[in-house]
Amino acid sequence: MSRLRVFAVMLALHIGVGLVGISLLPRPTSAAPVSAATALALTDTLTLNPIADTTIASNAAATNFSTEAELVVAIDRLFASVDVHSLLRFDLSSLPPGAIIHRAELHLRQTASDGAAWTVNVNRITENWSATSVTWSTRPPGVIVYRALAIPDGADETATLEITDLARAWVYTPQATPNFGLELVGNGGSNHHRAFASSESAAPPELVIDYTAPPTNIVIPESDLSISLDGQCDEDEEYARASTFPYLDARGVEGAIYLQHDADAIYVCVRGAPGRNSTRSFGLYLDTDLGRTKYADANDFGLRVMVETGDASTVVG
Repeated sequence: MSRLRVFAVMLALHIGVGLVGISLLPRPTSAAPVSAATALALTDTLTLNPIADTTIASNAAATNFSTEAELVVAIDRLFASVDVHSLLRFDLSSLPPGAIIHRAELHLRQTASDGAAWTVNVNRITENWSATSVTWSTRPPGVIVYRALAIPDGADETATLEITDLARAWVYTPQATPNFGLELVGNGGSNHHRAFASSESAAPPELVIDYTAPPTNIVIPESDLSISLDGQCDEDEEYARASTFPYLDARGVEGAIYLQHDADAIYVCVRGAPGRNSTRSFGLYLDTDLGRTKYADANDFGLRVMVETGDASTVVG
């Protein structure tokens, strides 16, 4: 079954068991929707400098340029057949596990230009390389992921290249898309060049990532709206007052979780991605001690739902 699957289940937890850390918010006195997620799902920004960067040039095929203060991208077809590329790699391990990446931009301080309009392509590098030894003759292979990205015409400007999908692939699916960095390649033309400040300069390249970290403490609001266990996460109606949190599945696809409670139970609705695996399941674990204990306690709760059938199992402790 390939269509989008959503499923709603009730995690039947009696409110009287004294939840610690899972904050149950009382029902508001006004009719306005309560969005605990608005306060919890804050966007942060992470700015990274390269852990490796260098230039490789076809007319100096055995030369390593890793100590240069500039990264160069160039094409010369007027007097010779010369290609100059730049390689960069960033370490994204400082992103919190499970973070949702909203946008990723590569910022390059442009220090020189031929003055004519030009664009660059971005390749995802597919094998390991060392900035201190790589040359044109030993350049790593890559696959093109972005074509014809605009860069400024003049010098002393900042080139901004949006590479959100590439950063997501590196983080969300590292086994399928290992992070060996990227390659900047000139996009055609007969005689163009750009130079950018390298990590050896006072204005190194930056990868700027806007992201939302997964919540560590959740607030579940109370609602008097009637809940139907119909497999629909209706955020305009029955889940209008729910806390909403994004999550990543095993394939790096983003979904959403909706949580709310009434006087008797906590309700969980999960929106997931389409798929054909009949054994797909979703698991939710609520740690009432804010992760302070190594193992589950008697007041912690677990839920597992089989996506295709909607069969659910709950565990207390």
